[in-house]
Amino acid sequence: MENIIDSSLEINAWELSQRIEKAFRRYKVNIEITDCWKAPDRVVFKVKLKGETREMQLLARLSDVQLRLKLPLLQTFKQDFIIYMVVSNQEIKYDHLPLILQGSQYTDACKKMLLPYVVGFDAIGRLIIVDLSKMPHLLVAGATNLGKTVGLQALIASVIYSKRPSRVNLILIDVGASDLLPFEGVPHLSCPVIRDRNKACQV
Repeated sequence: MENIIDSSLEINAWELSQRIEKAFRRYKVNIEITDCWKAPDRVVFKVKLKGETREMQLLARLSDVQLRLKLPLLQTFKQDFIIYMVVSNQEIKYDHLPLILQGSQYTDACKKMLLPYVVGFDAIGRLIIVDLSKMPHLLVAGATNLGKTVGLQALIASVIYSKRPSRVNLILIDVGASDLLPFEGVPHLSCPVIRDRNKACQV
């Protein structure tokens, strides 16, 4: 991350930081933004909690402040016990999965990884690709409409795009839903997508 020095963005970031601090104070959450860095389409603030304010209070009011300030992006992450806040006042556009699978970063990952999996983008906007073969256990969890299905579809697409059917054999079970039906008919399947519980047990 690049420190903002002597640029027009610094002034905008400073004004934005003041608005954010003020908005949190309305909810009795006292923070101080002590530093900032710029990314291509967002600003990263370093946040210090003041007084008796706790991190959970900050997180609890994050969506309220985002709504109040009408910010398309406002989220936090923690690194080395330091809280950072990622902010943008413009809509963030990400490459869609087909473009990523045809891109150089994914091609390089295919050469280095046994089972490359396109996870998505982190808070800074960096593309995250991991080797699925190095994570024998994977838990996908979250509230409704937070992207669990999209994440699973991206996982399957990443695998079948990088491996020939002779190298990958999949059994897809989708009981009570139709989230995996888009993969019906791909040559990597050992059988049609299973939608019946009893049949799933037999397979």
